[in-house]
Amino acid sequence: YQYSTVHVALYAMRYMHLVYGYGDVLKDKHRLTLAKLALKRHSNKPRRKVAATTAMLADVMAHSNLSVWKDLLCMTAISFGFFFLLRASEYLGSHQGAYLDYVVRVGSLTFLDSQGRLLNPAHDDLNNSHELIVNIPGSKTDLYNHGQRLNIHLSSEALNPLRLILAMWRSTPAHFREPNRFLFQYGSGPLHRDVVSSILKKAAIRLGADPKNVAPHSLRAGGATAMYHAGYSTAEIQLRGRWVSDCWMIYIWQGRGISKRLVERLCAVDYAPLM
Repeated sequence: YQYSTVHVALYAMRYMHLVYGYGDVLKDKHRLTLAKLALKRHSNKPRRKVAATTAMLADVMAHSNLSVWKDLLCMTAISFGFFFLLRASEYLGSHQGAYLDYVVRVGSLTFLDSQGRLLNPAHDDLNNSHELIVNIPGSKTDLYNHGQRLNIHLSSEALNPLRLILAMWRSTPAHFREPNRFLFQYGSGPLHRDVVSSILKKAAIRLGADPKNVAPHSLRAGGATAMYHAGYSTAEIQLRGRWVSDCWMIYIWQGRGISKRLVERLCAVDYAPLM
């Protein structure tokens, strides 16, 4: 068994013992703790997902026909995952079908014009939208299900999520008249993560990258990495990604350009160590 399987099984047993008043069966089990640590050390390590890049998103767009609803839906979902740093479970479907209450829906969107006035998708012209606010209803780190609101402004970039959402609205305005509909609904449920994964892997192959380490989670890592290299503060990245700890740092991929002139800059430093 893998470490994760054993860990979950033990804590499920602990939970049931606590529920029925038998106390914490794992308390002071030092040899068990050591055995778990040894198992963790020898278990197969999960592969770190490669961060998606804007070049990858641009490649997906170049190979999409945005006049076709499915292509437009997929491209918009990919843009949302990247620019809003979304977890896959917050906008895509899965085989388990769990946490559908957390998946963004049409009613999760708020459109504002250039003056900050609210636009109603049912009867207003959304072409006047200059800002999009997305309400994330909940997540695994949102213990009290308060949700969180994230926004983005209109810009000239073709990859802009608001620009793509407006393209969806112009294509199928009826989609936006049902607040309870999944935002990226395809068929009877939300767009499946396997569909997005397949699109990203094909883009990775075209760009000469290894598709094995590319998945929908690459979009979240890519958005965080892009924010980091764009100079956003650690607090801004953590807030947008809704991380409750510094674990967001493992999502950041080092850029090759960061070491340009590294040697020259370090050699130019003149300091006397304090002895």
